[in-house]
Amino acid sequence: MFPVDQGASSVWDRVAYAANLLISLVVEFKNYGRSRVGKSDVDQLADYLTDATGRVGILCYRGIMSPAAAKRANSRWCHDRRIVLFLGPADVEEMCDIAERGDDPAIAIRDKLEAFLLGVE
Repeated sequence: MFPVDQGASSVWDRVAYAANLLISLVVEFKNYGRSRVGKSDVDQLADYLTDATGRVGILCYRGIMSPAAAKRANSRWCHDRRIVLFLGPADVEEMCDIAERGDDPAIAIRDKLEAFLLGVE
């Protein structure tokens, strides 16, 4: 878990507001080479998300994300109000590019959050 300074960035203010994030951002790392990130990985992270820890988690992965994982994240939001966002290698690379330009790399996470909320069925 990473403490979130809500006053440090308007990006985090938006994330906190959208998900009632109170204290922390839970980040889980999956170092899968050729195996897929699946539904059970989403459930594992979502189960850590509570009112005390906050309701947003980021699953960073190196391998391949299955379509079932994205559907499970959608389901967990609809049923439990827990948000699981995914950051793959391309997303981390984008965040590095944003930082190199002198901007806040959290912008990429904000964009992921907005895309997730717009895509919820």
